[in-house]
Amino acid sequence: MTEKDQLGDKLRDKAKAEENLFVAEQERKALERLRAQTAAAPEKGHCPRCGVHLAKRILEGVSVESCPNCKGLWLDHGELETLVNRKDEAGVTRWLRGFLPH
Repeated sequence: MTEKDQLGDKLRDKAKAEENLFVAEQERKALERLRAQTAAAPEKGHCPRCGVHLAKRILEGVSVESCPNCKGLWLDHGELETLVNRKDEAGVTRWLRGFLPH
């Protein structure tokens, strides 16, 4: 092998090592972001927006969770469909108005 070939091999090895370091750093940063998001995620029963403990309410026969701080309304699976599929549209409208500012 000539000196020129050895130098080319060393340059390729160096470039590959730098690429590996770059990828490792990007993966470390991504993992750090995921950990931060997980740590910042609200606990169950807390508002996803502001983190305040949610209050359970029964409205129009449906159990909902509302945030006393940001006035967010959180429904579990199927509850929105239950409300939308009601035949008494005026009742649903009346129920939704209860959450709008007066």
